[in-house]
Formats: sequence, structure tokens, C-alpha cells
Amino acid sequence: MGIFRQALELSGDDLPYMETITIPAKFKGWGLLTCHELFETRTHWIGRRTLPCLGENCPACRDERPRAYEAFASIVWAKNKQHDIVRLPQGPVYQLKEQTKDLTDLRGLGIELERKGEEKYGRIVCRVNNKIFEGGRLPADPDIEAQLMKIFRIDGIRVSDNERSYIIALSRHIQETKQAREKADAERAR
Repeated sequence: MGIFRQALELSGDDLPYMETITIPAKFKGWGLLTCHELFETRTHWIGRRTLPCLGENCPACRDERPRAYEAFASIVWAKNKQHDIVRLPQGPVYQLKEQTKDLTDLRGLGIELERKGEEKYGRIVCRVNNKIFEGGRLPADPDIEAQLMKIFRIDGIRVSDNERSYIIALSRHIQETKQAREKADAERAR
């Protein structure tokens, strides 16, 4: 079984798109981290898709939908030089943090991920080579948050009535985040 890749129709988008992958059963691969830090978030499973928790104003939390912890890291794989954003559950994130607790930057670290067993949601083992890769060039550090906003976007999906309030709140949240980022960029440009 191959890696599950989340692909989108991206006509009109100006941000170079990176696929987000979930480590499949019996996978073992290594690569180099290209991000400086993990992007950590809480998510809900709504309408057959993962969407971010909106914090204190989250309709999914008010509806008592379960929340999951997830982290995302960008990795360029050694085998095929593919640059991906990888979804990591709590177990391998704990292992990664434990192995890198004395470091302030993850970029350039070698990482091996292995999903044990035949199950789709089996345990993932994370091993880190703490020697920073310095030879050659790594791809640019991607804006993982911006990439995830593309993955989480709601354009064109069909929703039931009980999902509608969450979708409306998510739209507002994305718009407010975009406006805050534009305001911060304008202030830095001055």
C-alpha cells in the first residue's frame, strides 16, 4: 500500500502546493526535516474530513465532538526527493521531542518514520539522527500553516445541517487569520 496523499484542485492558487501525507501501514522511510519547528494543532473529524479546532469559539467542541492532537512537519524523502508535509499523531511527536529536547531548530535533522504492523492506524516509531545535514541544499522551509489552510479549506464541499455552523465559524476563522497576517505584513513593511 502506498502513501495516502491529500490532493486538491488548485486552479487560481498562488502558493506552491505541497501534498500532506499520512504514513500508511508497513511504511518505513527516512528523510530530512525542512521545517524549523512542528506545526501543532487540535483537529476534529467532521463531514468525512479533518478540520482544525477553533479554540474557545469552536462549534465542534460545543457539540462535544472528539478532538485529536496532530502535528505536521515538512520532510524531503531520501528515496525519491519528494517534499511533503507529514501528519504525525501524538506518539511519534513525543518521540521526536524527546530525541531533540536540547535543540532549538529541527531543520536539517535526519528522521526515520516506521509504521509497525499491518494496520492503517498502527503505532508509528520515530528515530532522529541529531547530526544536522549541512552538505548540499535543502528545499525552502514551507509555510506549513498556509499549506494546511488549503487542505482545511471548505470550498465546494457538501455539508449537512449540523456541520453548517462549524463551516461558517471556520470561514470566519480563516478570514480573520488572513487579515491578521496581512496587517502584520503591512506593519513589518513600514
